[in-house]
Amino acid sequence: MIYGLLGISGSETIGMNGMLDGFEYNREVYPVQITEGSGYIEVDYDKYSPILKRCIKDGYIPLRFSVELEEHRYYTVTVRLLNTSKTENTRVTLCSEKRRFILFEKELLPGERIDAAFNVNLESVFSHGALYPNNVLNVSICGSHAGLAEIRIKKHDDFGKTLWILGDSTVCDYISPVPCYPLRNYGGTGAFLSKYINPEIAVSNQAEGGLCASDEDHFDNTVKHMRKGDFLYVQYGINDKQQYNDIAQYRDNLEKYYTAAREKGVKLIIASCTQRHEKNKNWNSQLEMWQSTMRDYACAASEFVERKRREGKRDIAFLDVNKVFINRLNMLIRQVFKKHNEIKPDGQKLIQYAADYYYRTDKHAEVDPEHINEAGADNTAFAIVTEMKHLKNSSEEALFDEIVENARDELPYVVVDIEGMPADLYSNAEVTDMEYPVIIEKILINNGRLEYVKLNAAAENCRGFIQIYNGDDLSTEFYSTGMSRNKLLFDENDDKNYFPRGCIYRINIVSMTNKYLSLEWKDEYWG
Repeated sequence: MIYGLLGISGSETIGMNGMLDGFEYNREVYPVQITEGSGYIEVDYDKYSPILKRCIKDGYIPLRFSVELEEHRYYTVTVRLLNTSKTENTRVTLCSEKRRFILFEKELLPGERIDAAFNVNLESVFSHGALYPNNVLNVSICGSHAGLAEIRIKKHDDFGKTLWILGDSTVCDYISPVPCYPLRNYGGTGAFLSKYINPEIAVSNQAEGGLCASDEDHFDNTVKHMRKGDFLYVQYGINDKQQYNDIAQYRDNLEKYYTAAREKGVKLIIASCTQRHEKNKNWNSQLEMWQSTMRDYACAASEFVERKRREGKRDIAFLDVNKVFINRLNMLIRQVFKKHNEIKPDGQKLIQYAADYYYRTDKHAEVDPEHINEAGADNTAFAIVTEMKHLKNSSEEALFDEIVENARDELPYVVVDIEGMPADLYSNAEVTDMEYPVIIEKILINNGRLEYVKLNAAAENCRGFIQIYNGDDLSTEFYSTGMSRNKLLFDENDDKNYFPRGCIYRINIVSMTNKYLSLEWKDEYWG
């Protein structure tokens, strides 16, 4: 048996492929953490950059355990976590498989130890046009002072229940760059269901970005391994609408899922999709709330399920994820707005931007119009399981009974920060091993407006200070508004951000953390 802690030290080291356990590394030198089941990790911290040392201390570098096991088998895993600090609280994230979340930003008191138990069904996954075998069980933890004290694995002779997931990028597991920043990462709701459902039910997430309900490859692989008594969760719609699959075609495509589930003795859950983040389309400025633009597909899914139930079928249920997602988002933005408005009474115009906390973005960068981040996925999974409990308790819907039985008593991670987006949950500038870490690579000025200054592998977060001269006289000056992926960003609507033809301009780059790291650039602008 091969097992141990994983790290990376060049391309030959196990764990570099994000398909293994959902982590991807850049060119930085990271701690080598291969113990092969025995011995201690010896780390020479002198060879790591200051930024990486800070990331290790702050808990953004995962501790990764992996063990080679039999594929097509069912296991129970118990992980003992602890807060190694005796004086400070910490937040711990625990993942299994390809970053399937068991705990997310779980707060631990000083010295506190907890056990987390969950089931795993090791089955192959179809991804990027190929079938990947799955004979490795992974466990990873992140968090400052997070400690991994013990892992117990029990192989079962028989299979327990599994919740199979089919869907698109709104549901799938995601690979995380390292260091791991929760609000910068993409988040799929399927990756977070393990946190809230019955821990005796394993989750096998077969979803992948870009898919529609007409998918065949992922469907075939899932149906092949489903067993009687399992659950099949199907969530499509985002790409069906984007790729102009009409509603009737989407509804017709759902039939094969029910046919396969019924033949296998599997209970089917048809879920509507989440919601795009398009302020010009689904933000109601009068009501100050988000509204759905996907109700037509939600209604089509609901109608399909209702037709089956009118025929007396009780092995199928509809889950209106679109509705609970919108409701949850509107509740969350009220919390953000309330906090901001207490500090800054002019915060009324901020409320439509409060949802940005829950969609994928880099620090100060544009917000992804479609994909939620890990905090968004966590809250959506919580809303989904809460709706399952509501349907179970308020109707004759028995399909969800086993899924919510003994469900974990966990709450989602809520992001509310009075000074704007919490920077420590977003990525910093790209790390580098260059001798001179700040080099201006490109300056983009369009119609006299400065859009960005591209830096070549800045090792620190930097700020830009722009001065525009009329001859020898200083005409105006302004600052960058943020930094994303080594680009200093500027407000093109700022009246001061205007370069007259023939002017002389000076760009000053200063590190936000190292006052000795700076760069000055002087040039003329001729349009």
